Amino acid sequence: MISNPSIAKHGFVVALALAFSWLVPSVSAEDYSEKIRPLLDQFCFDCHEGEDAEAEVDLDSFKSLDDLRRDTKTWVKVEEMLSSRQMPPRKSDQPTDEQRATLQQWVNGFLIEEARALAGDPGRVVLRRLNNDEYNYSVRDITGVPTLNPTREFPVDGAAGEGFTNAGDALGMSPALVDKFLDAGKEVARHLVLLPDGIRFSKYTTERDRADEIMVRIHQFYSRFVNVNRQLGDTWDDPATAKANVIRRNGSIPLEAYFAAALAERGALGQGEKSMAAVAAEHGLNAKYFEALWNMLNQDAAPGGSLVLNRIRALWREARLAEVKPLVVTIHQWQQALWRFDPIGHIGREGGPTAWMNPQGITQSTQDFS
Repeated sequence: MISNPSIAKHGFVVALALAFSWLVPSVSAEDYSEKIRPLLDQFCFDCHEGEDAEAEVDLDSFKSLDDLRRDTKTWVKVEEMLSSRQMPPRKSDQPTDEQRATLQQWVNGFLIEEARALAGDPGRVVLRRLNNDEYNYSVRDITGVPTLNPTREFPVDGAAGEGFTNAGDALGMSPALVDKFLDAGKEVARHLVLLPDGIRFSKYTTERDRADEIMVRIHQFYSRFVNVNRQLGDTWDDPATAKANVIRRNGSIPLEAYFAAALAERGALGQGEKSMAAVAAEHGLNAKYFEALWNMLNQDAAPGGSLVLNRIRALWREARLAEVKPLVVTIHQWQQALWRFDPIGHIGREGGPTAWMNPQGITQSTQDFS
């Protein structure tokens, strides 16, 4: 019988043969048919011939030199068996030392010529599928959803004799596995979300969960610049009067932070030492709103302009850093007098509000005096 030696041994045999290649004569088809095949017939074919060949090594199938070149791995095994004198078995007829040397030298020379001819050629490379981990990582990279695990129902990848799960010979593809790949693709497709300008992928598959996911992202974005502490009027069961209140509501702009930054950096901004964007970033503010507030505060108070804004501008010019609170209190008073929050559930209804925040009706056509 011929055993299955390791790849390391195969590599050592070929490397050793190359190192001493100058000692070995060239091989030819005539030598194989006239000298080598008769020796194989005499000492090897009894065990290694036909469909019932030992170790599934059919040496009789190698009719010509071209047949040998199509399966050099078998001849690496043959060379190892000859050099270690494991073949022929002890109970079988043994070749003379001269016959063994002839056979061994020819096989060695054949392997050297093949190694030279195929130098730099990795040989047959199997077109393989992705293994389970590669498939998961690829899907996650493409979709941007790190929790997807479409291969959780796949069979475990085999490592074969190589010890690697990405070896092509180890990655089989059965009809059942094809069905699992199709099911995995359908599962990934359920996470697809259609957009007006393309697609994206979500970790969720239901419309409700996707809507909640978007709301969380919106809240996270706005929470960087607005009040997020729940106040009276922010919940469904709060009284209507509390819901109409506009002061420091969840989602409102923290005016104290903006006015404090504007007062602290008033000199640097006025002299052009700092930009609006730099000050906003330094204090964690929204740059667009901070610039709009700054421009409004530093406009000249026009006689025909807004009485409310002119009053706020005057207080701003007189205020110091420690006087932020009185300034903000004044603005809150005007906000509460001029604006209100209407119930969101009534928006769009007949006779209902058109928006959440609406101006207060502070003018009256008639007034009764007693």
